[in-house]
Amino acid sequence: MCLDTAKAKECALSWAVETNKIMCSYVLPSTYPEGFNGRELNGTYYDGATQIVEKQVAIAGFRMAGWLNAMFVGNDMMEEMIKEQQQDRAREVRSDEL
Repeated sequence: MCLDTAKAKECALSWAVETNKIMCSYVLPSTYPEGFNGRELNGTYYDGATQIVEKQVAIAGFRMAGWLNAMFVGNDMMEEMIKEQQQDRAREVRSDEL
């Protein structure tokens, strides 16, 4: 995940490439552009798209939080979060062994 504020253009490009892959793999039918003619977007398509949208919104929130932390705190807090998760897992393993 790109959260380096010194590489804003590179981060934005990597996010756009990621989103474009979703666009090509799910949003557009394999027969695009003719594939939309006479077709109705049904519930199955909607359900799949909803899951993708929810995930993308969550990713966007995570990125925004990382960037805001990086701009105002001086780092994205990712290292601290990873260390806390590792410590929590280690505590769980130790408590399971008791």
